[in-house]
Amino acid sequence: NDKGKSRELNAFGRDFVRLYRDVAGGGSNESAVWPALCRLDSDGDGISNGMELGDPCCRWQPAPPRSAFVLDHHAEYRRWCISEPARDRADPYWAKPASCDPPSYNSVEYWTQYRWFYYLQVRTPVEGYPIQAKHVIGACSVALLFLYWFVYEGLFVDVFLLWSPRKRFGLRTWVLVNVAAFLFMDLTSGIAHLCLDYMPNWIPMVGCVANGFQEHHRVPALLARKPLWNQLNDVFILAPLGAMFLLASKPTRVLRLFWFWAILYVGLFLMAHPWAHMHKDMLPLPVQVAQAWGVLLDQAAHMRHHQDLESQFTILSGHADLVIDTLSQIVPPQRYDLWLFIFISWVLSPIYLNMCFRDRFEKFEAVLYSGSMKTEPCLA
Repeated sequence: NDKGKSRELNAFGRDFVRLYRDVAGGGSNESAVWPALCRLDSDGDGISNGMELGDPCCRWQPAPPRSAFVLDHHAEYRRWCISEPARDRADPYWAKPASCDPPSYNSVEYWTQYRWFYYLQVRTPVEGYPIQAKHVIGACSVALLFLYWFVYEGLFVDVFLLWSPRKRFGLRTWVLVNVAAFLFMDLTSGIAHLCLDYMPNWIPMVGCVANGFQEHHRVPALLARKPLWNQLNDVFILAPLGAMFLLASKPTRVLRLFWFWAILYVGLFLMAHPWAHMHKDMLPLPVQVAQAWGVLLDQAAHMRHHQDLESQFTILSGHADLVIDTLSQIVPPQRYDLWLFIFISWVLSPIYLNMCFRDRFEKFEAVLYSGSMKTEPCLA
């Protein structure tokens, strides 16, 4: 649309629809649409669509698998912070190669330009959005949930492995639950990120979150320039709903510990994302070490996402990309509706298992308790 003020197609959108019908045969030859659309000047400003969108030579094409979409393979899309049909921007001609012939293609030069786009003004902080009532309510709902579990459900003993007349978990159980929560949230972060990247902004509650992610694609470093509390604001919008679900499901002791760590890892992946947009010298030493060891998402991995927006969606460690990138070959990222169904089903799966198999969980916990009493402390 024009400047986001109308849902009517602009000239670029009308050309796309026409070419999709006439050139692609309604979808039977989709790969032919972009070369034809690229060479047009839809908005009549004297600059081709390809030039405005960062592909002056009209080389871009989707290629399976999407993980093969890299700059060294002449993938020119999203390399430059230049104009696009929906935005005004000064002369973008500086980014055009001298020639579109293969010998003139300099992948090193283009990679340098892409890195400039990725880190644009990252060292210049911006004023964050003010904290709103909905964020305070969300933060309080999480705090009250933890307080209830700590005071009335014995979570304090389980988290810190303290001595108590109440039987406790062993260290092995504690570590396994922690790792399970980390991997669960790594995959959750990727599915959520995918949905938000493609979701319309008019959807209640989450539409504003989706808009933030999509604006971030135009200026990637903007996320890293905001204050810390702005990184956590998004999750607090939905926190009261999540807290009510968890209280109503009455999780068993193991699952309470699982959800405690999982909620903390939500905060961690919301911070790991802007960290992946910062230069390494801007990060605290523990974060640099975690990135180097593969515990947290690093800059090189996340750059792959901003090249095509069709792969590398996870924003905690990146290891769950193997699952999401594989599944996205079957369910395209553009089908945000199907991915939203997958997201809801995945997030609710521990609650569903807890409600349907509570007896088995309780028997399993009884075995853990009895085992911890027969072995050395904290080594069950």
